[in-house]
Amino acid sequence: MGPRGWPGIALEGEALYVGSNSGEVLAYNSESGRREWRWEPEAEESGSLLSCGSGGQFRAGLFYGPPVVAGGVIYVGSYTGKVYAIDAETGIEAWNYGFEEPVVGGVAVADGTLFAGTSDGILHALDVTTGQPKQGFVPYETKDEIWSSPVIHGETVYFGSLDHNLYAIDADTGALRWDQPFETGGGIGSAPVIVGDLVLVGSFDGRFYA
Repeated sequence: MGPRGWPGIALEGEALYVGSNSGEVLAYNSESGRREWRWEPEAEESGSLLSCGSGGQFRAGLFYGPPVVAGGVIYVGSYTGKVYAIDAETGIEAWNYGFEEPVVGGVAVADGTLFAGTSDGILHALDVTTGQPKQGFVPYETKDEIWSSPVIHGETVYFGSLDHNLYAIDADTGALRWDQPFETGGGIGSAPVIVGDLVLVGSFDGRFYA
């Protein structure tokens, strides 16, 4: 995989899927360790490095968020700004959609809709059947970059932004569900976790919020 591994993994049954910093998605049998298939985009844009606050670096063409498995399809976002749908059994690409800005975090999929945040601070929604923007959903704009992977709970999408805020967005319309975003003392780069009626999230201010 290489010396640096940012992306997480996705596991479904005996199949394990992972994105790599070399711009590939790999499928393994989790029992034997045998590689089942390897996929990479036919062509990716070359790009410059972007230094982040922790001292690491992002490079165009690479995957930093974990893949997501839903309905026999792997979904993954790339720093080139493209989101890909890949058949989980064969490793054949089904479709891709390009945003204008990089996707640093992972994506979330539920009820036929994929949600992804981009580095221009916008949360987008795609129809997973067509690979096109979801009708009726207005992309929600924050005040800074989105590195956080979104999390879907019921009819709400939760995600953080480097503008220090945690957001709760209506999954159908893109409207803010809370009276106002929840503000922390620093940027939010991690995915929130839902436990019961609490949203748990860490912030770059060194605090953990519920």
